[in-house]
Amino acid sequence: MKEIELLVSTQKRDIDFISKIVEGYDGIATVRTIDASLGKIKILTFEHFKEVVLTLLADIKETQNVCVDSIEVSDWNGEL
Repeated sequence: MKEIELLVSTQKRDIDFISKIVEGYDGIATVRTIDASLGKIKILTFEHFKEVVLTLLADIKETQNVCVDSIEVSDWNGEL
C-alpha cells in the first residue's frame, strides 16, 4: 500500500483534539506535531484511507469548531 502524509495547518489549541480523534480510529492514521507554536501537524496514513481522513477533518472542522486552515497531501517522505 502507498503511504501518504497530510500536512495540516491548525491552531495550537486544536492539535490535541485532532490527534485524539484521528488516532481514535484505530489503524487509519498517526498524527505527529511538526511545530506546535505554528499549529503544524503531519498525519501519516495509507492512500486507501485518504478520503476517510479528509472527511474526518472536514467533519470535525464543521461540527466541533476546530480550525483546519489548509491540508497538503503528498507521498510520505519517510520522515516521522
